[in-house]
Amino acid sequence: MKRIGIFIALVSAAALTSSAQQEAPAGASDRGPMDRSTKNRSAELERVKRDAEKPDPKNPATTMPPNKFLEVKEDFEGLQLRQDEIRKLYSEGKQVDTAKIAGVAVVMNANATRLRGNLFPPAVEEPKSKKKSKEPKEPPAKVEPTPEPLPRDLRSMIVAQDDTLGAFVANPMFTNPQVSNVDSNLKAQADLNKLIRLTAALGEMAGKKP
Repeated sequence: MKRIGIFIALVSAAALTSSAQQEAPAGASDRGPMDRSTKNRSAELERVKRDAEKPDPKNPATTMPPNKFLEVKEDFEGLQLRQDEIRKLYSEGKQVDTAKIAGVAVVMNANATRLRGNLFPPAVEEPKSKKKSKEPKEPPAKVEPTPEPLPRDLRSMIVAQDDTLGAFVANPMFTNPQVSNVDSNLKAQADLNKLIRLTAALGEMAGKKP
């Protein structure tokens, strides 16, 4: 992730500066080539520090406040752990404990909803100017496609939820932020939206089972 890369760069730059200061021969001039090299490295260290504070629009999870990042980590890991729990509840034992599956699905839905709020917060609209703009009107917003129908049976719902979560956590946005792009982020958002729908539906479906 970007923060890890920046941390490594900071350590490297600091090490280079320290090395230059230690290796300077005794009695060397403060205005010699070694001094200029040290100044250059110090300037690079300051540049890296400034870069560490810049937002990274490609990967919002690495540029949010620490408390929000902890929530993202908790929800990201919690979704996977609870999905494993649902699979075990469905596949192990003589009888499927639908009540427990419903409870776990409800918690997963809360995880996914909070994760969406932290990773993909709604855009803040700019206040409209009182003066009429002479610029041409923007074309109407595209109509969102109708969500695909969800499975109607418990097993298919769990399988679809498992596949959707797998696609979400394998997104380059999380696995390789350096190559993540707008398409990756849009796909992650779409998968997370679908996961929210699936967990809500699973909780309702399993809760109705005897």
